[in-house]
Amino acid sequence: MGKADFNSNYDLLFKFSNVAYTSSGTFESAIIDTSSASEFKTISWEPTTQALNTTLKLQIASSNSLDGPWEFLGYDGTKNTYYTQTGHTISWVHSGKRYVKYKTYFETTNVNYSPSIDKVTIEYITRTLTGKTLEVQSYPNPFNPVTQSATIKYILNS
Repeated sequence: MGKADFNSNYDLLFKFSNVAYTSSGTFESAIIDTSSASEFKTISWEPTTQALNTTLKLQIASSNSLDGPWEFLGYDGTKNTYYTQTGHTISWVHSGKRYVKYKTYFETTNVNYSPSIDKVTIEYITRTLTGKTLEVQSYPNPFNPVTQSATIKYILNS
């Protein structure tokens, strides 16, 4: 329960007592415009460690349109995985997209503690294409044609 105290040094001061956190919640970021097709490298966040009995995990969605579609995916490009370690390599499925956003999932098994996040950094490289070349990406690279299949993605400026 919050309580407001007034003091000559503050306009408004809140003191909390008996605060219990909910067991889970989410936060979805605003859309980030990288200004052109980009290659996404890593996702990092601070703080890098969380309180005992709490879990923090993230997913990323990307699109070439501000209107989406927005599908949040984990480190292997599927809906069922999450980025759980700061500095993790971003899935190749987002490369070539201009817009990106992330969704944070907070969980706790002890309502006296909550995971926290202060800062998220998504490292990317923008690509300016002249229209005179074709850019091709292959995943996985390298790959074993006997046991794996490869995805070949190409980017054309026009």
